[in-house]
Amino acid sequence: MADVAASSQNAGAVDTSQRNQHRRGVAGRHLFVCSNGRSSGKPACGPRGGDALIRAVQRALIERRASDVLVTPCGCLGPCFDGPNAVVYPEGVWYAGLEVGDAAALAEHLIDGTVLEAKRAARPGSADAEDEPAGA
Repeated sequence: MADVAASSQNAGAVDTSQRNQHRRGVAGRHLFVCSNGRSSGKPACGPRGGDALIRAVQRALIERRASDVLVTPCGCLGPCFDGPNAVVYPEGVWYAGLEVGDAAALAEHLIDGTVLEAKRAARPGSADAEDEPAGA
């Protein structure tokens, strides 16, 4: 829980000391959104809105002219029944139960560190994840 409190206090601070190393820009924040399309008996985030969410966040970032952030589709992040799921690094803020309507708030998190508390979830496998449901 101390990590969560520290993360909240430093939400706007991103280490950019290596940003231009080797003439390549390093993103300030990086959003990974589950776009898994295979269900294997569980709900799959891609068809449940993950794919559309990726497009919507990318549009919101283009509209805001954000250039030092990344959005990447990824495979399963774990809690399939809570999806679509996403995680923002470097803070390690997890989200669950996301919808396309959350795109602007996710873009805001990427740009200035404002966490979308209503959809925040505990890291899968953590003690907090076992104690409370996602988005609670």
